[in-house]
Amino acid sequence: MAFELRLTFFGLTGLVPNKKAGTPGDPKEWLVVLPALPKGEVLDFEDHQLSGPDTDPKISIAPHQAALVVNAQAVKGTPTKKARLQFRDPNKATDAESDLLFLLNREAVEIEVATSPDPFEARSDALVGDPIVPAQNDPTQLHNLKWLPQIDRGFPDLQGGVPFNRKLFDPDTLIPTSSRLAAVVRLNQGTLETSEVYRNAEDNLPVSYEFRRLSGEKVFEQALASSFRLRVKVQDETAKLVLTNPNIPDPQHLVVGPYSGSEEKDVVEIKVYNRELEEILGFGDNFLREEEVPDHDFLIFYELSSVWSTLKAADLVAPQGGKGGGGRSKPCEPPAYAGWAES
Repeated sequence: MAFELRLTFFGLTGLVPNKKAGTPGDPKEWLVVLPALPKGEVLDFEDHQLSGPDTDPKISIAPHQAALVVNAQAVKGTPTKKARLQFRDPNKATDAESDLLFLLNREAVEIEVATSPDPFEARSDALVGDPIVPAQNDPTQLHNLKWLPQIDRGFPDLQGGVPFNRKLFDPDTLIPTSSRLAAVVRLNQGTLETSEVYRNAEDNLPVSYEFRRLSGEKVFEQALASSFRLRVKVQDETAKLVLTNPNIPDPQHLVVGPYSGSEEKDVVEIKVYNRELEEILGFGDNFLREEEVPDHDFLIFYELSSVWSTLKAADLVAPQGGKGGGGRSKPCEPPAYAGWAES
């Protein structure tokens, strides 16, 4: 039975074309990197102070949990990757309609299918007119990867840009070599695209965010992806996620397939989170509002770059607000790197 497998990514999940930054041409595969923040993080800018007498040189980032969440009915057989939590909406009839949560901890994640894989495509073509928000009801614009902002845009004069630090993972196996990463996910089949953008609460229209330096200067403005996804056409009854951990001798497996009662017929979705745990479980602050404060969580992606030690704190760029009457004030926005480099 053919079906569509979707990996949908939420929160602090960076997108990296698997090529050296500056290499011409489209990469054959992309990577998703998840920073490890189970206890949060304090970014210390003592060495290059923020401008302004009232600015705290230490910025705190709240704890985030990296996890996979999938409907229990989609899981086939007994996974060798053990679930950490099972939970369900109390309005659902049975435990079979519950979700399983699997923690990610320094793991490389890959999709494995029995038949020939679905060819890989990234929906990253330039949009006509370079809009700052997608046109309403235009899937060509909505699903474009433009809404994952290029981290290089904050540093147009920096030769080589802001590439991801490849020393944080093994280039062959993708297994994280540093405790700084919770997971690296390989995307080498299917269609990679934005799934949705942040919208305002009043009329459900896409909203734009201003990207400002910590010194206050506006650099650019655009809509932000609230999630992005990989859609893979599977010609078999099941597909497998293979998870490799440096502390576990053998790879672990999670086998999934279609099930009756799914929200979309013949679609199996695995949600990949790197968010505050209460938000994963549905207890977070989800209302939309406009605030004139930067989302400091975005700064963690600069720390994971190969040029982190050379950047000045006041020049770092983060999204702010949600212009037009809405938008999450703390979107945990996923950015896109232009590639990787070694520090």
